[in-house]
Amino acid sequence: MVTPIITFREFDVAGGADPSGIRHLKSGDADVHENFIKSLGTSVGEQLDFGINNISNSGINSATKVVLAHMDSSGDLTTQLFNLKFWLPSVSSFTGTSRYNLQKSNYVLQSGWKPNLIVQNDSIEQVPTTLPTSGNILRQDGNAEITGSGDTEVTEWLYLSTFTDTDERVGLHGGPGLNTFRYRLTADYF
Repeated sequence: MVTPIITFREFDVAGGADPSGIRHLKSGDADVHENFIKSLGTSVGEQLDFGINNISNSGINSATKVVLAHMDSSGDLTTQLFNLKFWLPSVSSFTGTSRYNLQKSNYVLQSGWKPNLIVQNDSIEQVPTTLPTSGNILRQDGNAEITGSGDTEVTEWLYLSTFTDTDERVGLHGGPGLNTFRYRLTADYF
């Protein structure tokens, strides 16, 4: 069995131009959008970097990062990828108070790309730290299935930030190959 290959792509949240139309392209493709940063993975240089947070006096939110998921290869998929579950399988890198904030582009309410969006600690939604029982993200147009690899076959925008409080230990949290802080997309297909 050959499973579909799903990749996350990071875009510059401060980029003003809407990347819609070429969200499916990756580094090396001819017309990569100016807001495209990189494809994310588990190797050095492919990680989502939230930067440095100074928590010496109070808790703080990281910078906001924006990603989407795309099917790079369909494998044995013949019809659709569905029941998309976005979650954190491990947060063992964090030992103090932390939150994993999420704001989705919500195609109905927010109509897609939101440049300069800042996701705060009071975000309504948190990324679950256990596998959800049902799908929690949609395709960019609100459909529950991904059926191909073109620009319209990407997930909604996922705006992410992390909050760490003063009881968190100082040091690197997560990193390439460590499996101690990693976002994951789990899906069904046929």
